[in-house]
Amino acid sequence: MVSKIKSECYICRKFGPDMIKNCSHPFSDLLEQILEHCPPLRDKKKDLLLILSELYRNALEHGVLELTAVPNNDLNTIEKYFIEKKRAIDNLRSGWIKICLNFKQFFKNGNIVIKIEDSGNGFDYRPENEFVQDSITTNGRGIILVKSLCNELEFFGNGNTVQAVYCFDLENQ
Repeated sequence: MVSKIKSECYICRKFGPDMIKNCSHPFSDLLEQILEHCPPLRDKKKDLLLILSELYRNALEHGVLELTAVPNNDLNTIEKYFIEKKRAIDNLRSGWIKICLNFKQFFKNGNIVIKIEDSGNGFDYRPENEFVQDSITTNGRGIILVKSLCNELEFFGNGNTVQAVYCFDLENQ
């Protein structure tokens, strides 16, 4: 039996250098628009913000800015990384991040498909997926967290596109 859609919303925006430089969380207004369509989903806002924040941060740092991951927990290395990140953002002249949210609510449940694509070169995600599942270092922990919150997480293309599916139940609300 196919569930009938009660509410649906699709929002897609592409953020260029100016928006990336001047707004640390440009996806917040997109999420607010989705939440307007389904007020009970507000209880899931923290999870959705965490998913969007992590995927956006990865697209920005590793895609658009082409920064390499911090190799260890050394505070000097982490400090240098953040200095390099700030310098790269300040000097950003090209690049983009595209965020698409596709929300579907049925009568007792629903899902949000979060798709983020960046202008970066991507990465070989096939071996990375295996590594991330077993990673106990600081690298990859955000992806592990996203995987724990989502029902699906997949990389596409040359590794510069990620899609997460977050399912929710409205029966107990």
